[in-house]
Amino acid sequence: MTENSDKVPIALVGPDEVEFCSPPIYNVHYTMSINGKLQDGSMEIDAGNNLETFKMGSGAEEAIEVNDFQNGITGIRFAGGEKCYIKAQVKARVPEVGTMTKQSISSELEGKIMPVKYEENSLIWVAVDQPVKDDSFLSSKILELCGDLPIFWLKPTYPKEIQRERRELVRKVVTTMTTRRLRSGPWGNPWPGRPNNETRPSVQEDSEPFNPDNPYHQQEGEGMTFDPRLDHEGICCIECRRSYTHCQKICEPLGGYYPWPYNYQGCRSACRVVMPCSWWVARILGMV
Repeated sequence: MTENSDKVPIALVGPDEVEFCSPPIYNVHYTMSINGKLQDGSMEIDAGNNLETFKMGSGAEEAIEVNDFQNGITGIRFAGGEKCYIKAQVKARVPEVGTMTKQSISSELEGKIMPVKYEENSLIWVAVDQPVKDDSFLSSKILELCGDLPIFWLKPTYPKEIQRERRELVRKVVTTMTTRRLRSGPWGNPWPGRPNNETRPSVQEDSEPFNPDNPYHQQEGEGMTFDPRLDHEGICCIECRRSYTHCQKICEPLGGYYPWPYNYQGCRSACRVVMPCSWWVARILGMV
């Protein structure tokens, strides 16, 4: 797929905000309501360094998230915290901003109270026990964010209720697969009267591989397939028609005998703007 130089990232640019140098950095400010409390947020796009920075709150409640699309790493730091956190991020390209979309970006985010998507049973990120020993793989922006704080990887987990539901689903799938194998007879041969084409499990036929470095791929025809983890991790929203604020929990392990990922403590929230995936792809990554 050929690149289009007209594709642009999210940004809000006014006449007084543009620095006529290369590459420019653009900012947009917005307001979000979290648990009935209004908080200011901002988003900064650094196309030249392939970075995206989100800030939420102020003072002791400030949370900063830096998305390094070049290296596929997200860094998160909380004001007053004793740790800095990193997690894997999809790799992408953030092209420079063009003048044609500045007005649409402004109307999308500026002057609105962003709705918040924050579910109690959603994905939770829990820090590992030991800090990163070699940080040479991190970009200067992530290192600047973390400063002198120890850096910890985050691992995804779910609340106990969701884990039980997932285990029950896996158990049902395994039971179904086992039943199919038993009906197919020994050595994979079907019982008399059973056609061969019914003995092959259809699970793998439904799965579709994704390139981990490019979570978008073109289907046959003109359709676009989105990797579900983009929605799952709050990168963008597949079914949304407008932007919203996505909050994720960052927690500490509880400790004790093999507690992770079932127990955690000291959770704090980091929030960022999430755009519709179609909008993100068209205007941010230059894929369509």
